[in-house]
Amino acid sequence: MELFANVPISLLILLSIALFSKQKKPYLFFTIGALGAISFLFKAVYITSLLAVSLTLFLELMLKPTKKYLFRFLKNISIILSGYIIIIGLVVWYFSVQGLFSRVLLVFQAGSQYVKFSTSPWYFILLIPIILIVRANFSLLIFGILSSFRLLIHFPTSIKRNRTRALMHFSIVCWLFISIIAAGFSRFGFGHYGILLVPPLSVLFGIEISELWSIIKKQNKNKLRIKSFIFPFFLIFIVIGNTFFSSYDYLRGYINYRLGNIRLAEFAANYTSMGSISVSAQEIATYINQNTKPEDFIFSWTELAQIFYLANRRSSVDVIWPLYVSSFGPPERAFDLKPVYIIIGPTFFNSAEIPYWLSNELGNSYHLEKSFNQHDVYRFNNSEG
Repeated sequence: MELFANVPISLLILLSIALFSKQKKPYLFFTIGALGAISFLFKAVYITSLLAVSLTLFLELMLKPTKKYLFRFLKNISIILSGYIIIIGLVVWYFSVQGLFSRVLLVFQAGSQYVKFSTSPWYFILLIPIILIVRANFSLLIFGILSSFRLLIHFPTSIKRNRTRALMHFSIVCWLFISIIAAGFSRFGFGHYGILLVPPLSVLFGIEISELWSIIKKQNKNKLRIKSFIFPFFLIFIVIGNTFFSSYDYLRGYINYRLGNIRLAEFAANYTSMGSISVSAQEIATYINQNTKPEDFIFSWTELAQIFYLANRRSSVDVIWPLYVSSFGPPERAFDLKPVYIIIGPTFFNSAEIPYWLSNELGNSYHLEKSFNQHDVYRFNNSEG
């Protein structure tokens, strides 16, 4: 999700560059609001770039707090809000017409419950995203953070020299710090959450490299040719070194797989992120697909939500994550469609306990048919097979 969400989030910032270069046309503000709404629809906390641009517009007003600038600020914010509200309104209208508006609200209800599951202290909101990026791309983080502090320290000076450029830099720095909060908001350390930080860090990395190159050119023009040769190799060294630092285990496993020393399943299980459960999901899904009919239903009490897609079988309940089954109605409704298979295994928040309503049904109507590592597959007693 984060990969796709980064598209409207990043486009919004790119549009703001045109906005701060004094091309303040109404359609730019409207489009920024629309892109902010699209980001929000991915996840409520993904309005990072919209908040960054709004804060920068407010700062622009504070630098010149006159009636003229206040009127212009209120006008621009109103256009942004209109773009935001129209997109959200269209989505609400469409799902209302389809009779699915209540299901849309469940997305936000489920999201708020998800955030409440974590018992980690509040400062993990800032700590977890930093740790994720340290493991994934250490050099990108270092250059991005250094660039942020340098831009903030020199902001009072740069605002006098080049107001447009200074505001643009302020917007990007805000984008980074708000993205850190968004990535860590749930206080869970899933690797894909760190993807939100990659676009702002990449932009700041580019700003810092550009600044370094400007300094190098000014130092000694007689040795510019030598520096022009050394500097790119220095950057290549950083990229290659960072790749080996963050991906050493993956590369080692991939080389062994290509050399025929290990099987594909072993490579995926031992050398990729969450690979072991992905292999289990594929094995379980293949087994279910081979032993059920296309019209059969299954129920999964595991973290393996991908089983339904891989097996090409539908869930017997209207949610695919077990932690939400009890949130939207009686959990026993999962058995109304008589699922042929029930898969039991670890979940993200509970690795052992099975609720009474589920264990009772398993004891009365199902029998254990097959096990896959930590996952057990139960079959309905009266089903064919």
